Amino acid sequence: MSEELHERNKNRIKKFLLNFLSCTKKDVADGLEMDLSLVSKIIDEMQKNGEVVQAGQDISRGGWLINRYRLNEDSSYAMIICLTMKTVKIQVINLFKKVKEEQTFEVTGEKHIDCLNKVILDVKLRYPTLRNITMSVPGNVQDGKIMYVSQPNYLIGTDIAQILSQKCELPVFTFNDANVMALGYYTKHIEISLKNNSMAYLCCTENGPGAGVIVDSKIVNGFSGFAGEVSAIWPRQENEALQIQNYISAIISVVNPRYLVLSPQTNKKIDEDAIKEFVCENFPEHSIPELRFSSETEINLTDGLAALAIANLFPNRFLLNW
Repeated sequence: MSEELHERNKNRIKKFLLNFLSCTKKDVADGLEMDLSLVSKIIDEMQKNGEVVQAGQDISRGGWLINRYRLNEDSSYAMIICLTMKTVKIQVINLFKKVKEEQTFEVTGEKHIDCLNKVILDVKLRYPTLRNITMSVPGNVQDGKIMYVSQPNYLIGTDIAQILSQKCELPVFTFNDANVMALGYYTKHIEISLKNNSMAYLCCTENGPGAGVIVDSKIVNGFSGFAGEVSAIWPRQENEALQIQNYISAIISVVNPRYLVLSPQTNKKIDEDAIKEFVCENFPEHSIPELRFSSETEINLTDGLAALAIANLFPNRFLLNW
């Protein structure tokens, strides 16, 4: 068997164990439609390497004891980063998304990349099995390059993923923060049976407004990744409540999502009743989305980053269609 095929089969088994937590070798072989002897050989190899551990025993139909296996959740780690105008927030998570470490660093001036390089190299020394870095930025991202960002605007045109990847010798994935928040909310709060429906997530953070749109379980990026940059909607309003109404009107008219989630800044409140009244007065009843409100902006962001980070550990296992 070629090394490439072996790694592909190994990743398939890891993904299966990640989804089903603990299984017998036969469970894995049946579920993946793979040869039992091949599955047995790969699991034995992973157990020897510490990637898999025994998780109890079952009794077979013939009365034999058979072992169950699960992933060693601490055999690999991922790092998630929330980049903002003033801070760099990091978490180190294991395969089960348990936070092993988290830190926040203040950044002044044009020092974001220097700060990131230093933090990543420090974490890598303490976590030798760190496998990837997944980062959110408050702006338009295309193929790892920051195409537009309100602040820090000196990063516009910077291929931040490539710069960091070359320095730390790890895969680095970069995403728009509103899209990540949308994913975090979507995976946690939208029922499995309804995931083929559309959802828009409108957030207002210290870095400005943004929207993440999911249609048919796919993130809507647009041809250049600019989709969701609601700060460009005209005319701009001095009154914040009127500005939010502009955003809502554009989203409902263009996307017409089944769900519209509004997430204000952590330290601000929005008039939920006024928003519901505005929507009911200005849109036909059959077109009105289910309005939801979320005050867990940071949790939605870290949930989305964690989901992406674990998905990125396995080739071809991206969540949704990014």
